[in-house]
Amino acid sequence: MLHAIANIAFLTMAFLLLPRFFAGAHVRDLRTAVLVAVIYSVLHFLLFWLLALLSIPLILVSFGLFVFVINAFLLHLTDRLIDGFKLDDTRTTLLAALTVTIVSWLLRALVL
Repeated sequence: MLHAIANIAFLTMAFLLLPRFFAGAHVRDLRTAVLVAVIYSVLHFLLFWLLALLSIPLILVSFGLFVFVINAFLLHLTDRLIDGFKLDDTRTTLLAALTVTIVSWLLRALVL
């Protein structure tokens, strides 16, 4: 349970940082960032492994880089579900997925 709460907190920080890096990313406020982190985590938990299983050949051929495309798709779904969170285009979505993945991984590596 503590791990899940820490993950939500790290994702919230990552989502709050997105507009500073990318002009095409918009997060209304802290509450929206927390909601985005929760929805993204739920989507990741429910769909990631199914999507990864279905795309094993692509993941292997791309040496794991296709995982970022899966994360971008989940981020796009999150964008569609939440009003205060907006990613303007595909490029921003892919870069945001890469950034969120790296920031979340680094924060977890430093703390957990």
